[in-house]
Amino acid sequence: MTQPVYLKKINAWHAIHFLLTRHKEGGDPPLAWAVLGGLELSDERNYTAGRPLRILSPKQVKEIAKALASISPEQLLSRATISDMVSKGIYAVSEDEDREREYIRFHYEGLQRFYIDAGEKGNGMLLDLT
Repeated sequence: MTQPVYLKKINAWHAIHFLLTRHKEGGDPPLAWAVLGGLELSDERNYTAGRPLRILSPKQVKEIAKALASISPEQLLSRATISDMVSKGIYAVSEDEDREREYIRFHYEGLQRFYIDAGEKGNGMLLDLT
């Protein structure tokens, strides 16, 4: 079984989404699906305290994995400077260039491995930003 990746708890989720899509929200699939994508499921029984859950099909997971595999951490980080992300209000990004670049790189590599593994296994995904 593929182990979960917790991007929200490590505060890298918004920076990674922005670097993948060049948008604070939304963007073009399949890269926009990696962090904030998927079909939103209702929480009628309040299992997640009103947080939206999103689901990705196995086909979408494979598309995301392929797209992420084509973008190295260096290529991802070259898409914007840390100061640009700070000025755009990207969540939890500080002005410490070296620290932020290493932090984002580390968690992006984990996200890549997670999607590639899940795609190879034919898994779908349930996304929950808490």
